[in-house]
Amino acid sequence: MFKPGEMKILLALAGAKDGLTFTELKKATGLSSPSLSEYLYNLEKEGVLFREEGKYRLPQVFRPLEKLDNGKRMFKRFLVRIPFFGLEITTIDNTEKRTAAFINFIDFNMAGIKQMLLYFFWDSVFSAFKEAGVVEEGDKKSAEEMLREAIKIGEIANEKLYGHIRDWLIPYLQQLLIAFLMNADLPFKRESLDIKETEKQLFELFSFESIKKQAWYIALEENIKAVREKAKQETKKRQIAERLEKTREKLKQLEEKSEKA
Repeated sequence: MFKPGEMKILLALAGAKDGLTFTELKKATGLSSPSLSEYLYNLEKEGVLFREEGKYRLPQVFRPLEKLDNGKRMFKRFLVRIPFFGLEITTIDNTEKRTAAFINFIDFNMAGIKQMLLYFFWDSVFSAFKEAGVVEEGDKKSAEEMLREAIKIGEIANEKLYGHIRDWLIPYLQQLLIAFLMNADLPFKRESLDIKETEKQLFELFSFESIKKQAWYIALEENIKAVREKAKQETKKRQIAERLEKTREKLKQLEEKSEKA
């Protein structure tokens, strides 16, 4: 739960998209310099706000709007609004209604995060295939070439996925954290909002043991094994062919020597 002075700071920053200097914050909040310094230090330490070029700001998405398509531009605007939604919920006088409103708000955002993760995964995979080039039907390529392409696709997909998480998911969670902390005084009684339980579930969900049981991972592993096995077989065939060629060369040399003799 935020202290009254910290709430004043967040309210002031929520209405200042370009951020505020220490002097501007002092004037906007009416706090003394020592108190303001202490609050800012604690909030920055917790990641609730950050300082850049002498100004304090709430976390935002660090991507210019002009480089985004309409969907991402709209989503960025939504992200920036999340702390405002949290502040609006704090103004509800009735605790029961406020709790219900915030639970609905959290449920909505959790559903959004699930959809984001699903989108990030498939967008990364499709983008990787597009950039790396897909093996077309009837395209005669060796298993080794196919394996190299698969590795390249995996590397591109991982890079794309990391970019999505860095540019969108982390800022989303940062904004959501601000709204969550503003309403941390509410008497939650739901398992879905139990931080320790959620952390445990996330660890179990993304642990390697859990991933190994997923159908997509099993299929991927089997495909990689098949490609590697095919690559081994082709390597053996090539080695046998090379040995036969060397044997033919030796026989030819012996025949030539015999004829000369």
